[in-house]
Amino acid sequence: MAVIGFKFDTIHIEKKAVPSGEISISNNVKLTEISEAKINVGGEHKALKVDFEYMVNYKPDIGDLKLTGNLVYMDEKQKQDAVLKAWKEKKVLDNKFSLSVTNKILSKCNIKAIELCSEVNLPSHISLPVAKSTKPVSSKPNPNNYIG
Repeated sequence: MAVIGFKFDTIHIEKKAVPSGEISISNNVKLTEISEAKINVGGEHKALKVDFEYMVNYKPDIGDLKLTGNLVYMDEKQKQDAVLKAWKEKKVLDNKFSLSVTNKILSKCNIKAIELCSEVNLPSHISLPVAKSTKPVSSKPNPNNYIG
């Protein structure tokens, strides 16, 4: 399996209110369409174009983010044909394919979402690592730490 292309088509982010109190943040990836794509790399080859929609919702209604785009997936012809047939008939995907594609979408979209949410001052939807002191904090001022 190889993802050989990835692009965003639309980026929408809106801050509706100042975040305060308890906030619930959810995110979701939806595969909206799978179609055949022809690519020209050293001859004409077939691949799959997977359209997606990625959303982050804040509750209460303080903001939302929506990214749409597609990725191009290339594999053995018979595997691609099986995925395309299953999608066209029942909109059902092989678990291995679905996980692989969804994880790639999540890795790209989560990074973009963190960047965009930071720009409009919405909290990150993913807990980011923070540095913590290993030394206890003293309540008495240290006269040797005078800066002046």
